[in-house]
Amino acid sequence: MRNISPQAPLTAVPASTDIDTGFGIEMTPTNAEVVLKDGPSGKIVYTCQVNKVNSSDQICIMNADGSNQRQLTDSNDNQDASLSPDGQTIIFVSNRTGNYEIVEMDLSGKRSQLTDFKGTLSLPAISPDNQWIAFTNRVDGFDQLWLMERDGSNPRMIFSLAGIAAVAPTWSPDSDELLFAVGKDLARQLFIMGRDGGEPRLLNDQIFTPGRTDWSTQGLIAYFVGETWKREVWTIYPDGTGMTQVTKGGNAQSPSFSPGGRYIAYTAYTNVEGRDEFSCEIFIMDLYSRESYQLTNNEYCDYQPRWGN
Repeated sequence: MRNISPQAPLTAVPASTDIDTGFGIEMTPTNAEVVLKDGPSGKIVYTCQVNKVNSSDQICIMNADGSNQRQLTDSNDNQDASLSPDGQTIIFVSNRTGNYEIVEMDLSGKRSQLTDFKGTLSLPAISPDNQWIAFTNRVDGFDQLWLMERDGSNPRMIFSLAGIAAVAPTWSPDSDELLFAVGKDLARQLFIMGRDGGEPRLLNDQIFTPGRTDWSTQGLIAYFVGETWKREVWTIYPDGTGMTQVTKGGNAQSPSFSPGGRYIAYTAYTNVEGRDEFSCEIFIMDLYSRESYQLTNNEYCDYQPRWGN
């Protein structure tokens, strides 16, 4: 693959012990033989279904090697988290007010609500230059693409299509473009559009995806495709060429690149054969060696990983 440079090899060390989250719930790091050391850096924020109920998801965070797993929220329903460029705050959607609004929270738990749409917002993404937030807003039953200033001011719709959903915005590395998915149900196509609007261009007419994507600093786009329980993560270049399958098995989905672009985090299932909905865990893969590592190991679903500094 182009633009992927070899780095120092990963070192195996014994797995760490259970971690106290501070909310009375223990999280268990992977029970694999190794955890990563001297490899990927930064933090991964994700949704942790500690209550095993979709309506009460919580936000968790860990180091990129799987250590220091901890729960950041403890009530209501919280999901779709992503990290700020400096790694000091997260944004996510929460129904704390009765509606799904975008909330920002620092890693100590101090939070502020950025929107007051009194509606259903989802999948907020901070631009790499820390100037903008793109998100999905459901209007009359269909999702639209919206943009606002970093502090939540000046929200505006930048793309909609009558009767069709536009979801899951992802920023280009230069913060000038947005990648997003358009279509019905789980068979959506990916488009790229300038931040200020304009005519979107189709990324590749062979891709049909639920929509969760990422765009690396090294110029790769990651997405996932496949029927239910048979999904896989792929990469492609922004010009629509170079489609490459990354994962093989495990019902892999929701990819997110490391800050340097060498690694990719994703959700995969440890019991696809039994279709155990609570066997979904967070994994990472070294795109250079194609080695994968399981980071979480819990009796509930850990999903929607987003990597940051």
